[in-house]
Amino acid sequence: MDLFIYEHDRIYLIYKFTTEGLPDPKCHVHARMQGCPQRHRITLVLGGVEILSNAQGITKETKLYQLPCQRYNTGFVMSGKDLEPQKPSISLPKMVTMVYDTVEIEWTLNQSFTPAYDYGPYKKSCYVYSPTRINIL
Repeated sequence: MDLFIYEHDRIYLIYKFTTEGLPDPKCHVHARMQGCPQRHRITLVLGGVEILSNAQGITKETKLYQLPCQRYNTGFVMSGKDLEPQKPSISLPKMVTMVYDTVEIEWTLNQSFTPAYDYGPYKKSCYVYSPTRINIL
């Protein structure tokens, strides 16, 4: 299964999952635990067939159309401290479930984030959630 993550109508990341809905051990994106944009759309492909196309999700818990965000302020030019892994806020939920039409995806809070890589431009926040399970309803 391939999970395409879109940000502003461009592909941001592609995650690989097994047919059981778990992360594929050979998926490099999942191995590095790169976070996904808070506001995003997904396309899900199973066996060469699109199950979902450019779908927007809603969280089960809060009924919002985005993942919770890690606030982060930085200057125009990032400094050395922005290259070091940092812990996400303790107030963020450890897991968030989003429903996209007939698909449910569990998003897990990453144990750390690196602002230089995970910073969302113009949003003053960092991407800190990764998909860890896909359930087709």
